[in-house]
Amino acid sequence: MWNIKIKWAFVSLIFLTIMSACDAGLKRKKKSEALRKEMKSRELKFLTPSEIATNAYKVGDLVVKAAEKEYIERLTEMIKEKGVTYAIPYCQFNDLMLTDSLSDLYQVKIKRVSLRPRNPENTADSLESQLIDAYQYSIDQKLSSADNLQELDNGDFLLTKAIVLDQTMCTQCHGTKEQIGPKNLKLIRKIYPKDQSIDFKEGDLMGMWSIHIPRKELIEAL
Repeated sequence: MWNIKIKWAFVSLIFLTIMSACDAGLKRKKKSEALRKEMKSRELKFLTPSEIATNAYKVGDLVVKAAEKEYIERLTEMIKEKGVTYAIPYCQFNDLMLTDSLSDLYQVKIKRVSLRPRNPENTADSLESQLIDAYQYSIDQKLSSADNLQELDNGDFLLTKAIVLDQTMCTQCHGTKEQIGPKNLKLIRKIYPKDQSIDFKEGDLMGMWSIHIPRKELIEAL
């Protein structure tokens, strides 16, 4: 009887030892897998300058297209539903909301800038002014005014796209005084006392989209 009990105790001890070893092995395996994932996440990403610039252009192009689409759709809907008079003050608020939301989404800085801005906050800086002049030269010479990607001194990127007045809808706020009308012109002067953004005609360069793309966020996203 005692021999049987001793045998069962011995078998149980072996079983517990094996199970304990398996459990320890499983834990070591999980720790090893976690360590490999951690090391992989810390690996440096080696990208060529060309790869970085290509991805910067893709991000900038994506942002510009999203911003243009959203801006035009919202403004068109507002004018259709409530008229130009209501859209004039809404335009400024809509512009800020749109650029802020897309900037947060894509981790970039979005601006619409001009040499003749409606809102002084949209005045082009020195580099942006040079790029707008370059776009104007291309338009004057009947050349392509394609999107432009610049690598800045700090390694970040700036993608720009010309904004050309190509819709009749835009002349209701940016055309001649006759096209805008006295009522809307008075409202524009009231909201934007320093407005310079009138007397444009279809085909004129109004300004450009300016998308600042941080190099760090760009690489981390790849």
